[in-house]
Amino acid sequence: MSQVELAAKLGVTVQQINKYVINKQKMSLQVAKNIAAILNCNIEDLYEWIEVGNNE
Repeated sequence: MSQVELAAKLGVTVQQINKYVINKQKMSLQVAKNIAAILNCNIEDLYEWIEVGNNE
């Protein structure tokens, strides 16, 4: 799905979607939930997760 299509379905500007894509602005949990629903994916798929903890 293009950024244009996603923006239209989400009801925001393409510029706003682009800010999320290039990490210029963090999306709220509600926006992430809505994007995951539109893309039919898990919300965890929208983020790069860095594991922290015991590095033994």
